[in-house]
Amino acid sequence: KRDSEFYCRDVVFLVEDTLYRVSRRPFEQSPGNVFSGLFEIPAQNNEGESDECPIFLETVSGADFKAFLHVLFPGSRHLTTDEWTGVLRLATMWMFKTVRATAISKLHMFLIRSPATRVRLAREFDIPAWIQPALLALARQNTLAAADLEALGWDDAAKLILVRE
Repeated sequence: KRDSEFYCRDVVFLVEDTLYRVSRRPFEQSPGNVFSGLFEIPAQNNEGESDECPIFLETVSGADFKAFLHVLFPGSRHLTTDEWTGVLRLATMWMFKTVRATAISKLHMFLIRSPATRVRLAREFDIPAWIQPALLALARQNTLAAADLEALGWDDAAKLILVRE
């Protein structure tokens, strides 16, 4: 009999040109994520069980995956805004709801003074609660930087300029 708490089976992922061997427990335990069903069926060709046959995450950047692992396996390392954005990207793509909520919370704290970036990320990652407050903050600013308008995109930038006039 295997202990349910202290029996960990590892899984090997290949991201870009780097192998990662980690406990598969967090990938199994987050309900509804894209990996949860993967481990319930026998691995085809022993995929993920060795360095010779890893699970290849083709569209994932190494930086994003490493940041994601830092959230799944917490330590003393603090993530940057770019790393939290990568975590949000993967948590959204893989449907890790708790990790996504954590990333949104952390990014909100980092981006409190950057409303244009909040709008861009809100649109990209479907965070509707960020849009209106960020647009209001931009509308109240004395000046709008070209970088802010560029980050917003043409549609939101045009609407913002109309509101400000």
